[in-house]
Amino acid sequence: MDIMRLNAPILAMSSVGAVAPSDPLYVWPIPSGELQANALMTRN
Repeated sequence: MDIMRLNAPILAMSSVGAVAPSDPLYVWPIPSGELQANALMTRN
């Protein structure tokens, strides 16, 4: 997603507030290479 690649905040939607990249609730995607190389990883 460009939002995460650009380190931009996740925008607010109706009753949910925006999430800044510095917030612990910000979810970072797991790279596909890591999923292929590490059998212990699960998709998020």
